[in-house]
Amino acid sequence: MDDYKRRLLVTRKSLSEVTEKLKEQMLKTTKSDNLVRELYIENANLVEALFVTEKRQKVAEKAQFRHQTKYESLVKEFTNFMPAVINSVSHGQ
Repeated sequence: MDDYKRRLLVTRKSLSEVTEKLKEQMLKTTKSDNLVRELYIENANLVEALFVTEKRQKVAEKAQFRHQTKYESLVKEFTNFMPAVINSVSHGQ
């Protein structure tokens, strides 16, 4: 009978050790799961922010192109207009 008691105690101790290891492993797994979940959410937010930024960049590039075109047109008109003004001022004196 003493042999059975000893075996039972050894088995209980072994079971307790395995249970404790499994609890620790479960805690680690839960922490890892939470980290992965947080990273997934952060990644989704970053992808959305990137999409918005790229959209704003495209709008800004279009606006810059329109402004550049207007600027070049004004410079051309100014260049064409200035000789006439200079000639009229010099002939008027």
